[in-house]
Amino acid sequence: MRRLFIIFIGLLFAVLASAVFAASDFELSVEAIKDRIKPNEAAEFSLIITNNYKAAQNFKIYSLDVEWDITTTTLSIGSGKSKSLTIFVKPLRAFEPGVYGVKIYIKSLTTNELKEKLLLISVGEAEKPSYAPAVSMDVDMIEVLTPGEAVNVKINLENKNTLKIDNLSLVISSELDAFNKVVDLQLDPLEKKTVELNFEIPSNQQPKEYKILFDLLYGKETLASKIKLVEVSESTPAFAREESVEKGFLKTVKTITFTNHGNVRNTQTIEIPAKAFTSTIPKASIVSKDGKKFFVWEIELVPGESSSVLLITNYRIIFYLVVLALVGLFIYMKFRQVATVRKTVSDVVVSEGGGIAKAKVLIDVTNKSRKELRNVDILDILPNIAKVGKEFPEGTLKPSKILAHKEKGTILNWKIDVLAPNEERLLSYEIESKLPVVGSLRLPKARVKFEVDGKEKKIYSNSVMVS
Repeated sequence: MRRLFIIFIGLLFAVLASAVFAASDFELSVEAIKDRIKPNEAAEFSLIITNNYKAAQNFKIYSLDVEWDITTTTLSIGSGKSKSLTIFVKPLRAFEPGVYGVKIYIKSLTTNELKEKLLLISVGEAEKPSYAPAVSMDVDMIEVLTPGEAVNVKINLENKNTLKIDNLSLVISSELDAFNKVVDLQLDPLEKKTVELNFEIPSNQQPKEYKILFDLLYGKETLASKIKLVEVSESTPAFAREESVEKGFLKTVKTITFTNHGNVRNTQTIEIPAKAFTSTIPKASIVSKDGKKFFVWEIELVPGESSSVLLITNYRIIFYLVVLALVGLFIYMKFRQVATVRKTVSDVVVSEGGGIAKAKVLIDVTNKSRKELRNVDILDILPNIAKVGKEFPEGTLKPSKILAHKEKGTILNWKIDVLAPNEERLLSYEIESKLPVVGSLRLPKARVKFEVDGKEKKIYSNSVMVS
């Protein structure tokens, strides 16, 4: 008997261990927001999905229950990330008061792992008014909405009661801000009425799928509800253009402002005829077409963003050449470069798969002046995809600080008390990619801050592409 008990305990521990250490590709938790409803109401539940898989996963939430309205939803979750969403569950028929179970399924479209949850919903009795208003409602509207255009919505109502119904409210609500509206109305006995509404979709409305709720309320009672799923399409119109001109003596400054009234990030090529004695801000490329020259810019704008270019036509340039030369000489003498910093990469090691595995980063700081640079502070940032090697080359100055930043990456900081005139310091460290990098890796600019003549100055290195 004692031997059988020991064997039973061992098997129990083995089962528990296998359950604990079984790796699940995702975790699921459900919390009831509103699980007690009346017959015409929708229950609400909060789902939290955590992706334990090594890569991003796409998930599908659905139900096979034909007596409850549950909108099928898909979403993508990055590796190690969690997302929460609210689902609405509404009965499609009249249920007697009681507790009902609705089974939903959550399937990973990436790994095919499937989980199910039973949602318990308590259906109560409907409140009985002095008479029972009965109204049917149907919503007629397009499913794909174009930004910047009006959307016509027809709500068809029919009073199935022989009594007049006053104080009705048609409540339209949605994450899509244009569709948030309350319409007060009344219905005569057995009346059929069509409420026609127009909604303007903002030109920069984010393109995605939206849910629009139509609820017909009589006091606190919901007489009818409809849910419409619509999709806002991507919009990439030509950038809007506005011009302003400022004139002076033999000089004209034309400002042209471009605005993205679309709803996605957009890059467009802007061409403007080139003129003699005309400069541009920002500097444009010059191309020739059919014997004519054009200023050309590649402008990238997010929705609602504006960017301006300046065309400066200056016929006083000859008059000012000598003055500018003297001013330029003065500026050079006063503001000439005190120090330089240059960033390079060497000893790149490529993995078997062809990706970047390791490399050495060199930061060369040189005092170009005849004065001492004090309190020299050097800051370099390494993107999150890479990490700093464990060892530093002999003879090089090690960083004073190495900090991990969630968004920026790894921050390396060196401090040098004094950099003598014409002195050069070479800082070096190794980087290792956390994952093999195929293609190239861009390292941002290093920043050097120092004091000279009692004033604080900053300079920046070049950025580097590791390939």
